[in-house]
Amino acid sequence: MVLVCIGSFAPHKRRMPGLNVAQRSEHRQDTKKTGNLRNRARGAGLRRAALGRRNGGCAGRPSGDWEDVPGGGVTPLEGAASVEPPSGTALTVIMVGLTVATGVLDAVSFLALGQVFTANQTGNLLFLGFGIAGQGGRPVLATAVSLGAFAVGAALGARLESALAARQHQWFPVALTTEAALLVAAAAAAWESGPSRGLPPGRRCVVIGLMAVAMGMRNVTAIRAAVPDLTTTVETRAMTALVSGSPLGRDKRLGYGGHAGGRRLFSVAALFAGGLLGAGLLGLGTRPTLVILLVAVFIAATAFLVPGLARRRRTTEG
Repeated sequence: MVLVCIGSFAPHKRRMPGLNVAQRSEHRQDTKKTGNLRNRARGAGLRRAALGRRNGGCAGRPSGDWEDVPGGGVTPLEGAASVEPPSGTALTVIMVGLTVATGVLDAVSFLALGQVFTANQTGNLLFLGFGIAGQGGRPVLATAVSLGAFAVGAALGARLESALAARQHQWFPVALTTEAALLVAAAAAAWESGPSRGLPPGRRCVVIGLMAVAMGMRNVTAIRAAVPDLTTTVETRAMTALVSGSPLGRDKRLGYGGHAGGRRLFSVAALFAGGLLGAGLLGLGTRPTLVILLVAVFIAATAFLVPGLARRRRTTEG
């Protein structure tokens, strides 16, 4: 660095004809200030790189939301942690509860709305193929509505939650509240004042669409929350990891000898329990509208509890 600075000064001493002594001195001082600023910027970059390596961040910056401060350092953004959902056991319990709710909703959509899923879109892709081929008596229109509405919900959820996070707002409870509101709208569309005779095709598609939009948003929420083995809507991966990481599979790369088995078991059991609960309620004569409303109330209550759990997490970590 010393040689670079000398090299940068030397040409100016030879190439400043016509300048008086004061002008040459001022020019040298400006050049020196420019070199100092470059050195400070380079030092700040090295500090960021060191912090990134130490904290597991990427591109030379620690993980999380950070901002530059005078002097070249970095510091956490004010309130960055406050926008995130609660972590640890609290978040795991929340996601298990949401998985149970998914099972109940898919029981309603499949058993009461015409053999179509609103959350498990993998099954809907197969049903759509079966229906187009004219095999199995699978409905094409309702399945296509569910798939399309789910995609719309995923797009809306991504836009909403990322925008809230960028503005330092709590995106997790807002997403759950929006999901609950969509389910209330679906329950309202499914309401029948007289004896239950089954919904007409148009209203049934509206109910399926609103539920699928809610489940599309839910999938975005689950991906952003990033709890391992708890997507809340599908269990194929969790079941595979559960068996592979158990004494039957003995695959250490998939968690054998670790502590993930319990979480995976809860994830799989939660979806099964939700399907069993939903089917049981319908079997007892409970109207689909009421079942959907019960799920909506549960999700809204969860959203109400999330901020308090998040504050407790910050207090404990602090």
